[in-house]
Amino acid sequence: MRSFIAATLGTLCLGGCGLAFGQQQGVETYRDGLEPSLAALDRGDVSTAAKLLDQRLASAGQTGDDPDHPLLLLESAMVQLALGDPARASKDLAAADGMLEVLSLDPDASGEAAQWFFSETTKRYRAPAYEKLMVNVLGIVARLQAGDVKGARVEARRLHALDRLFTKAKAEEAKRDPGGVRAVGRLLAGLTFELSGRKDIARRWYEEAADAAAIGALDPPETDLPEAGELMVIILSGRVPARRVGRTAGVNIVELGPSMTIDALAVSIGKTGDKATPKLIADIEATARKVYQEARPTLVAAAKNRKALRDGASKAMGANQDLSQPIGGAAGMAKALGAIAAKSMVSSLESVDIPDTRSWHTLPSQIHVLRVALAPGTHPLVITRGKTQQDYDVPIHEGRRSLVVAVVP
Repeated sequence: MRSFIAATLGTLCLGGCGLAFGQQQGVETYRDGLEPSLAALDRGDVSTAAKLLDQRLASAGQTGDDPDHPLLLLESAMVQLALGDPARASKDLAAADGMLEVLSLDPDASGEAAQWFFSETTKRYRAPAYEKLMVNVLGIVARLQAGDVKGARVEARRLHALDRLFTKAKAEEAKRDPGGVRAVGRLLAGLTFELSGRKDIARRWYEEAADAAAIGALDPPETDLPEAGELMVIILSGRVPARRVGRTAGVNIVELGPSMTIDALAVSIGKTGDKATPKLIADIEATARKVYQEARPTLVAAAKNRKALRDGASKAMGANQDLSQPIGGAAGMAKALGAIAAKSMVSSLESVDIPDTRSWHTLPSQIHVLRVALAPGTHPLVITRGKTQQDYDVPIHEGRRSLVVAVVP
């Protein structure tokens, strides 16, 4: 009898444990599949990273049915920016923008936040507000890099419409967005309208950027340039921490991983190699960590509640019964099989309650800006971080601003 029960238990456990394994694999598959691309970025091989991402996008299909499709498009967009193809990056960002749903992580949205990162691996990725804002921020960057000022204005208007949804009192804004995600978006929107010849609108955007700044003074550009031209360099560097499964108070929740080690940026301009220091204007990682810390108590409480429900169901269904003791008669057999089925069901319930660790892995962690007045002509520009070096020859025109966008993943 025991051998029969053991065999039955093994069969049911394989079913339940197989489901658990499959769910766990589902959680990890996105990161695992992205790892070769991230490794290529780490060694400076952007072209290989782009090819690998294209292969993943092709396997995911172009219909958007794959729940990871919006995320893959976002990863591709950042890699294409680093590769120097802003037109493709703009296309990927626009496609992802139409698929993304925004997840509110406000403290008063506990019902929605309680489901954040749990049992959602089969559903389309939902982005926290700061990530959704960054889609439009990077959309402006990509359009400007491509010389598509009209398209950048469209992105700026989208940013404005979305930004209104997250407007809080100024004191609250700074606390909830310490990295200045909203401020840098407004700064870039102002630059867009300035390059379009709309200095009146540009000034308003610059004023709003200064009001929302959380990392010191943004020092917006003057809309009236000196006779000499000006070089503006926007540098996107690093990557935000990846999400991972952590354990606290006996339950699994999503945690943010450690910060990526970022070497200091070095910039030299001109044939003499004059050194220049770019200014940090956005620390996206700081905002990501703040948003997570605000949501964490709700996540822990939700995980504990789910565990309590599972424990209650386990006890009610008899999953706690000791099957190592002798079992006799039909009643004993029925009770044993019921306990086996209950254990399998509880295992299945646990397997679908694994935190969802998907995230936008290539989202830059920092944005720097450098502004330098230069005489008209062509000037060499060299940006270095660690072993990575990017070289540009930048034409400067009298009374105009020249823009360079550099991505150093």
